[in-house]
Amino acid sequence: MSKGVLVEKELVNQINQQVERICRLGDCVSITSSLLKAMGYKVRSEGEKIVIEGCELVKRVAFEGLPAELSGTEKTVRFLLEGKPLSSELLESAKQLLTLNLRSQGYREAEVTFDTRKKPEGYTVTVKVATGPLFYIEKVQVVAPGGFKKTAVEKFKPLKGAPFNLRKLKEAVERLEGELLDEGYYNVSVVYSLVPFEEKTAFRLRPGKPVTLFIKLKPGKKYTLVFKGNRHIATEKLTSLVTFRQAKSVDEFELENSKNNILNYYKNNGFPFATVNGTIKEGNSHAEVVFSID
Repeated sequence: MSKGVLVEKELVNQINQQVERICRLGDCVSITSSLLKAMGYKVRSEGEKIVIEGCELVKRVAFEGLPAELSGTEKTVRFLLEGKPLSSELLESAKQLLTLNLRSQGYREAEVTFDTRKKPEGYTVTVKVATGPLFYIEKVQVVAPGGFKKTAVEKFKPLKGAPFNLRKLKEAVERLEGELLDEGYYNVSVVYSLVPFEEKTAFRLRPGKPVTLFIKLKPGKKYTLVFKGNRHIATEKLTSLVTFRQAKSVDEFELENSKNNILNYYKNNGFPFATVNGTIKEGNSHAEVVFSID
């Protein structure tokens, strides 16, 4: 072992205890060297001796500049790094995770860098976060067809005046989609973007970067389900077998899935010779899905 390299005593004891069994399997030096490398140690062999030159494991992770609200992400990054062999791929994974969570919390211009220091027992990694300004929503602007704009504004209005938060935004999108699905609208599209807030004001009380949350809603078509020829199964049950709501869309793939679900239910409930066909009758703003059961 090279001078200054620290190896955990427990590891040395385990290797000594297992060396006889390990050496029965083949080349003792080769097997033990491979084991140590897999555990994060840099080794070389000199004849029958194994020289441990250093430890490549991350032993300690520190943070600088990380906002308090990301304490959960801090724990995840520690778990990702500590005890793993240091590599550029490992640091890149940690960077992507941390950057994604920072931007989700409103730090849209955040930058993450690493300072790595090698010590006898392994590496110390300091995660340095430059958050940049915290984006907050100064204004909400919604573009939607006339009959839908009021509903959309109600869903996104509570986000105004607060820091941008991706989780809360997605929850608002899901509530809007759910309400439209309840009314029979499928293939709903909700697109959002953040644009600089350009209106001039004398002063602002809150620090950070004001932005406009821009929402564009396309409600899709309203679909009506018709079960033609059904005389044996409750309509509510057949409706529950249709997959449009789970998929949030109506297309040929989901039509086929729904048709098969209805057919299998009929066959499993005493109608082995039943047949089911599905067709979509399209209109400009309304469509009818007809399941013909025979």
